[in-house]
Amino acid sequence: MFIEPIARFWSPFKTKFGIPRQAGLVPELKGKIVFESGFRSADAVRGLEGFDYIWLIWGFSGNKPRSVAEPVEATEPIVPVAEPAEASGALRQAQRPETPFQATVRPPRLGGNERIGVFASRSPFRPNGLGLSSVRIESIEYDAKDETGKQLGPVINVLGADLMDGTPIYDIKPYVTYADSHPDASSGFVDDKEWKPLMVVFDPSVTSMPDSVTSTSTVTSASSVTDALCEPVPSPVTEPAEVTVQGWNEADIETLRKVLAQDPRPRYQNDPDKVYGMIFNDMDVRFKVNEDVLTVVEIKSPDRKDKENER
Repeated sequence: MFIEPIARFWSPFKTKFGIPRQAGLVPELKGKIVFESGFRSADAVRGLEGFDYIWLIWGFSGNKPRSVAEPVEATEPIVPVAEPAEASGALRQAQRPETPFQATVRPPRLGGNERIGVFASRSPFRPNGLGLSSVRIESIEYDAKDETGKQLGPVINVLGADLMDGTPIYDIKPYVTYADSHPDASSGFVDDKEWKPLMVVFDPSVTSMPDSVTSTSTVTSASSVTDALCEPVPSPVTEPAEVTVQGWNEADIETLRKVLAQDPRPRYQNDPDKVYGMIFNDMDVRFKVNEDVLTVVEIKSPDRKDKENER
């Protein structure tokens, strides 16, 4: 069979660090589904405007560019083959039978120390690198163009996604309430582990000098690798602060608060003096966490090394 991306996802997250651990945890988070050139047909999305949510089947692809990937044939049984330069992440993983099967993973929801079966988790470390997310449709642009005026075809604007910029999307299906909703279902170990959002505050230097705040601490990227389904939780109310970031609006600041409230640190790290960093909306956001309080200590333009890591 052939499997190739039908679209790419445009996201404020240029790397995986800081992405919410599940779709829907930050409902205001905006993203775009931009179809590849061979699938840019308004007819293909006809009728989708009648649905509130869609399912996305996508690939854990790392930092793949937005360019069109060449179709790659997956054979049965899978045998070692030369890896095409443009092969998608899911297929690259499928073409590596020499990689040992990892039967257990350590979900962040369980503190990062307890192991469970990979098929009882939503870990990205799976036999096939495929993800599944339910996102809300904000609007559909049937005649969208990019900043240069190039025709993009239909573009689906969505809310609440947990995807990195450039993520390949392999299929889109409508969310159907009568078949997809199971409000009385048990969620396994997730039901037994309470997840509390962090209180997010901004250091006074950030609020008074929003474009750059000096910090001498070592910066560590906060991982967003996830395993367990998390129910959406309201972000804690924090004291209002006059935070201004060049190119951002109030909605961007509020979305950042809710993203950080999900605690993007690796579960096994709990050093109150460590400064973590993530790229959000083309800005380098750095923060510390002490118990249940996350403090933003710096927001600045990414340096050259950060930009290279986005590729």
